[in-house]
Amino acid sequence: MSKHLQETGRIISSLASASSNNGASKNGDIATLASQAIALQESINTQSTSISLTRSRVTELGDQLHASYCDLFETSIRLLEQTIHGSIARGSRARAEHLAVVAKGMELKLQILAQTDAMLTDPALQTELEAYRVRLEGVAEELGGKAVEAERALAEYGRAGKGMGEIARRFAEVRRECEGVKEEIEKLEARRSDVD
Repeated sequence: MSKHLQETGRIISSLASASSNNGASKNGDIATLASQAIALQESINTQSTSISLTRSRVTELGDQLHASYCDLFETSIRLLEQTIHGSIARGSRARAEHLAVVAKGMELKLQILAQTDAMLTDPALQTELEAYRVRLEGVAEELGGKAVEAERALAEYGRAGKGMGEIARRFAEVRRECEGVKEEIEKLEARRSDVD
């Protein structure tokens, strides 16, 4: 029986010395078995602490990532709303209409002045005025094209329907999760201040 125990002890000591890599005993000395067991326990405690610290850091990084996603979704939805219903589409259309009215007013004003002022019958001035009118028409057409593009984008967003609704739904979920995480952090900080 004692021989059997010694053999088992040597096998365990060999396994422990092989896994610890400290080279203390490669031949399975039973006397070093206790010190090897203590060293392995200390190693487990150190690694457990390291894992806890790493887990805390991963949690913090997850919270930061979550906050970044909240900001991203909020900005994306704001831009989509401005493009569809907001100032960008209205601004382009208003500028195009304004330039069309200005061009029409200038044309009428020039017709009146041409009939009353002899200087306006000068061919060089007529050429410059015609170039200015063509340029204004070009700008009006360009802005009209932008308005058409904005209307087309608006129609595409309308057709996207479900996708836009899904983005809005996901944004609301993320927003609720952000609030939940903030409340948990406040609770934990309140507990920590009570403990201190």
